[in-house]
Parts: sequence; structure tokens; C-alpha cells
Amino acid sequence: HVPFLIYDESLTPEIRTGFYESKDVAPTLLDLCNLPIPPQMTGLSILSHEGRDHAFIEYMGGGCPDMLRRPIVLGVRTDAYSVITNIFIFDSFENVKITDVYDLSRDPQELHNIVSSVNHSKISYELSLLEARFNALKEDFYTHPNAFNTPNAYEKRIASGQSELCDR
Repeated sequence: HVPFLIYDESLTPEIRTGFYESKDVAPTLLDLCNLPIPPQMTGLSILSHEGRDHAFIEYMGGGCPDMLRRPIVLGVRTDAYSVITNIFIFDSFENVKITDVYDLSRDPQELHNIVSSVNHSKISYELSLLEARFNALKEDFYTHPNAFNTPNAYEKRIASGQSELCDR
């Protein structure tokens, strides 16, 4: 949980207990300023929704996120479990590597990783959320041109002596 405080004299103080994500911050600030939220923003204003029943964790490594050579660390937290996976963008979700599982009812501090002993049927909801998010990331990756999926872009950079995707 990350505290997010908003002060406005016109707002009644309250505590929200749903899950929110960093993508909800910008729409919330626009909402506070009575400005329209652009349709391309995927977050929701914290002021006008009660939160989700989950929050995603996405990390592509330090520095420039080289999706062709590094796995995506993709996780989800619900009230029941925290599940972390590693998967490459070009893989199918069936090849996902589950690296961490925490039973939050028994281990709210996430101190005891039960990945080696958990029955996958117990985390089927979390896995279905992760699969849907991975498929959305993959679709976006392949349908929107970028430095990582341009045909032969990686080979061209290697041939020119540039091994990293981003300048340092």
C-alpha cells in the first residue's frame, strides 16, 4: 500500500480501501481541476471509483526496458494472494514462470514465498488476471510501432555496434 493524500477544502475526508494503480493519479488530478480525462488514459479518477479488486505490478528491469532480451516481471495483488511471474513478450502465457506466491491471509508481510507448494487452482483468479494483462501488453507491443518491435531494428543496432536499445 502506498499512501496517496489529497487535500481540497471541498472534499469530505475519507479512506479508500480498494486497489488503485499509478495510472490513476493523472486522471484524479485532472478530475480535481475539473478538466476532461483524455480517452487514451487508462486510469480512473480515485474520486469517482471505488478501486479495483486487484493491482498489477510491472517491471522491465533497470535502464531502458529491452523487451526482446529481458523478461517482463508481471505480478498481481488481490486481497487473497500476491503472485509474481517472469515472462518474455514473445512467449505464450503457458510458458510463464511463477517466481513468488504469498498467501496474504496467513502472511500479510509477504515473508514466506509458497511458490513451490501452492496448488495453482488456489491462485487461478490471480493467474487469469495476469494472463489477461500479459495478452494486452503483447497486443499493444505488436500493434504499436516502437523501438523494440520494428522489423530488424535489433539486428541493425548490433551491426552498427550499438548493443543497447537506449543511449546512455
